[in-house]
Amino acid sequence: MVVKFRFRLYLFTLAMLCGFGLLVFRLWSLQIDRREEFAKMIPGAKKERARIPGPRGEIKDRNGVVLATNKASFEVRINLAEVVTEYKRLAKQNKTPIPEITFEISERGIKRMKPELDIFKIFEETITKRMIEMGVHKDYSIDSLRVHYRSFGGAVPWVYRDDLSFAEFSRIAEHNLGLPGVTVAERASRVYPLKSVACHILGYVRLPDDQRASAEDRKGWDYYVPDDFGGAGVEKSFDNYLRGKPGVRVMQRDQRGRPVGEVDEEYEEPRKGNDVYLTL
Repeated sequence: MVVKFRFRLYLFTLAMLCGFGLLVFRLWSLQIDRREEFAKMIPGAKKERARIPGPRGEIKDRNGVVLATNKASFEVRINLAEVVTEYKRLAKQNKTPIPEITFEISERGIKRMKPELDIFKIFEETITKRMIEMGVHKDYSIDSLRVHYRSFGGAVPWVYRDDLSFAEFSRIAEHNLGLPGVTVAERASRVYPLKSVACHILGYVRLPDDQRASAEDRKGWDYYVPDDFGGAGVEKSFDNYLRGKPGVRVMQRDQRGRPVGEVDEEYEEPRKGNDVYLTL
């Protein structure tokens, strides 16, 4: 009788342990393993499309010798609107004032002062401080920062640095800045392997110009990263042929605007532009 009772007790205990184990596994699956899946289903979550510039095609002579090509470069891009949003949230939480300045504008020939957020002070207190800690800080144009924020807000990322070394790129990626609006990206920059050979024919490429991106160009994009463009010579004359086709990166955000992850199935790889062969 005692043996039979003990057997039932062991069986009951085993069933309880199995049930508890299944419950723990289910909780882990729902809250950890499938967290991103459910986060995307929360009302208010949204997707944001980012434009990825396509690399330019190469320029070669008649024998196939490369005269102009691309190399990987690394840059830090800042979404100023996200930086401001996070700063406002922390200011409200800590009950601290938000810095403002005034600047002069002219409307219908009448000059007046207009208030705006002091993006420079906000940037210094949030981004610059962390960049100094990481050892990747570099001087920048305050006027460029303010004009960009007035003109584009967060529609076009502001390039803080476009000359990161691979070591700096790795350092930022390893430590993960954890700052809203800050991304480190790789892009193709133009190089001329033969240096000054035929430079008067090849011309040069100018860096992306935010002002060239019209409202029509930016339509449909949450983040618009413009292309390099030909400034002179062959680079300018055959610019439409050399330019690559932009890709698409889609980011998922939750109802609080925090990044959840990328939507891999909607990612489109940027495509290289056409190569141009010269009769040289």
